[in-house]
Amino acid sequence: MAASATALSLTAERYGSVPRAYIECLRDRAIPLSLQRSMHAAQPCDPILVLDADHSPFYSDPSGVAKYLEGLA
Repeated sequence: MAASATALSLTAERYGSVPRAYIECLRDRAIPLSLQRSMHAAQPCDPILVLDADHSPFYSDPSGVAKYLEGLA
């Protein structure tokens, strides 16, 4: 619990320079698509990729996740 209660100190110079990608999961019932989109809007990501997968895409579509990760590498 301490990790979620610890205040973060993020800077545009360091944290802001890290490239980010986001994989939307269309069948996620734990985090609705609208919330996923507000999350990646708050932390701009490029690219935004889409999988027809549930909340755990590494189980429901491991080949899709692997394909995306390989493309990002």
